[in-house]
Amino acid sequence: MKVRVKFLDELADGAIPHVLSHLARLTISPEQRDFSMPASDVLKKSRSDPSRRTFAILIGAIDAAQVVGIGVLHPDGADRTIWPSGSSHVLLRGFSVDTRYQGKGVGTAATGEAVALAQRAYPKSHAIVLTVHVDNMAGQRAYARAGFTHTGRTVSGRTGKEHVMSRPLNTAEASTAAVR
Repeated sequence: MKVRVKFLDELADGAIPHVLSHLARLTISPEQRDFSMPASDVLKKSRSDPSRRTFAILIGAIDAAQVVGIGVLHPDGADRTIWPSGSSHVLLRGFSVDTRYQGKGVGTAATGEAVALAQRAYPKSHAIVLTVHVDNMAGQRAYARAGFTHTGRTVSGRTGKEHVMSRPLNTAEASTAAVR
């Protein structure tokens, strides 16, 4: 199963309504509802902040792809509590995979593809950063398999305590960090 991520603003005009209608139908598993926002909320926040670039998680050929998730790359989007160094980074946020595709490696593969997309779209950024709820063990495992490591920081997030995880971008270390 080939997993890809594609920025919504790079889709062909004819594909946008199809992708948006499928994003509106994404379902979040009961176990993930405390940790993930509905796709409609992710899209709304992205529309209100043009620096956020939303991507769709797709399975299959582009012309017949299934839309199975959503995420956002937000350049320099983390505040100093999350990314104290202030160095150039990309915040991965609003990431979720439809409940029907969880537990099948889609989240891990999509995270790896989001890292590659961040490397291409933001070549001067040093790291990709995210927060994940301390109780979201499935998310933490998927991010770790995609090469993210805990920074040792915990912050207060929208739904409680969240671990900060990061992965280098555009370095020798990043290019050798394989999706496990």
